Amino acid sequence: MKKYTTLKEVAHGHQLISRTIMMTHKTPDRLKKLLVLVEGTDDIPVYEVFFNKNFVDIQDCYGCVVVEDVHKIIKSETNWKYLSIRDSDFLVLSNKKKYSDDNFFYTDCHDSEMMMFNNPRLIKSVMNKLIGNSIDGIKERICNELYWVSMLKWFNMLRNLNYKFNDLDLAHLSWNAQISTTEALRFFIPTKNSPKSFPLKTFNIFQSKNKNPNINHLINGHDFITRWAAIIKREYNQQYSNREFRKIICNSYTIKMAKSTALYQNIMNWELSNKLSVLNYQ
Repeated sequence: MKKYTTLKEVAHGHQLISRTIMMTHKTPDRLKKLLVLVEGTDDIPVYEVFFNKNFVDIQDCYGCVVVEDVHKIIKSETNWKYLSIRDSDFLVLSNKKKYSDDNFFYTDCHDSEMMMFNNPRLIKSVMNKLIGNSIDGIKERICNELYWVSMLKWFNMLRNLNYKFNDLDLAHLSWNAQISTTEALRFFIPTKNSPKSFPLKTFNIFQSKNKNPNINHLINGHDFITRWAAIIKREYNQQYSNREFRKIICNSYTIKMAKSTALYQNIMNWELSNKLSVLNYQ
């Protein structure tokens, strides 16, 4: 079982990450660039499409909550112009109050991956590259198959149940069908802070009150990629690791697609108001 981490240890860890990022950014070749904070290394290839790489220093913060803390620390200790991008996760669905700052931005969808998949041209482009056919309905199929897994994850987060699901096998469960609640719950492992048994009755009430949630905010992009890569392997005989497959996806994401997002437009407005030019305008 994972060691319990105290709030003091978490705060100290976030301070260390902040110090590392600030020290790295202070090098002469980086300090003249705009610092852009993102959640993780996987986000960097996505946002390299948004920005002119000659004018930005994109650094990852090892997590969504960490982005907020690093953002606040840099704001309190420097006078730098910088911006931060955090995944929306379940915040929109949960009506949770977001951290607000004019240089702090959120993804249009659950995360950077789902923001890419929200553009139908991306999925068609990837399928054409891999199998020579765009195949209609891939996104709808994957979102349908992951629906109950995603609802359980949302409920787990919203109610602070602290269940872990690291071994959830999204590549094989319920092939070409929805992964059921019963099947998914086999992989939900309680921690020391979880209820002794999963509150299924309460979950059923929750899901009945939250029918037809915005699918782009419900589905986790990493889960989507895992399921999509499995489809490509099983049905089209092409095998890629999640990392390899993600690279193909990111290489298919164009500046034209990025420009269609609300995130790009929001950053452009901020850029204009701060008399900067850091976005990719190709």
